[in-house]
Amino acid sequence: MRGLLGPSLCTFLFLAAAQNLPPVKPHTEKIEFENEQIRILRIRYGPHEVSGMHSHPQRAVVRTTDRHIRETKANGQTEERSARANEFVWVDAGTHSIENLGDSTIETIEIEFKQAESPSVRVNAPPLIEGMPKDSSPVPVQNEPHHHWIFENQYVRVLDVVLPRGETTFFHTHSHDNVAVRLSESTVQKQDMGKDWDRAATMLPSQVAFTAGSTNPYTHRLKNVGTTPFHVIDIELLNSR
Repeated sequence: MRGLLGPSLCTFLFLAAAQNLPPVKPHTEKIEFENEQIRILRIRYGPHEVSGMHSHPQRAVVRTTDRHIRETKANGQTEERSARANEFVWVDAGTHSIENLGDSTIETIEIEFKQAESPSVRVNAPPLIEGMPKDSSPVPVQNEPHHHWIFENQYVRVLDVVLPRGETTFFHTHSHDNVAVRLSESTVQKQDMGKDWDRAATMLPSQVAFTAGSTNPYTHRLKNVGTTPFHVIDIELLNSR
């Protein structure tokens, strides 16, 4: 018998391990969505709460509250840091514990990638597209001017979407599965290509929505009919096919 595993067996064992994510801790974690590719967690720590040591695979993180924390890694190294609400960050796999050093509850939305086989490789920002269609021709979502590119690697493309009151996006096409993390209370209308406008809907901060676009690409536009800006982080899953 050879001392090394064959590549096909190694791949099988890696994927099996990736599928077996750590169980959620009901006191602090809630599963918002899960499929064979990702698990979306809403994680909350109360004032001065300390988590136990726990592990995560690679993940996309949206901080929905301000935070002041102390992180302790598996090797005992600690780091104290603060961050603002509405920030996005990609975090590599690791084991740690978190202590909330503040007097308020902190919350994050974390999208865990079950089959992220290699460390994140960041991609540079694409060139800006000059000139937009003067008719109703749709554009790819990343080219719609209210959708601002902020991060990309081999797994995700992340767009910071801000739609001021009274403004309407161009028709744009989503061709990947995507996760929307809403960051503001706002009222918007949606119009699918070739259909009438939907009724106005109120969006609330920290709402999360998964939409399958890889097998059924869709084209729509949004109109802000409320009195406050519409703000959302749109996370396009690049390897969802």
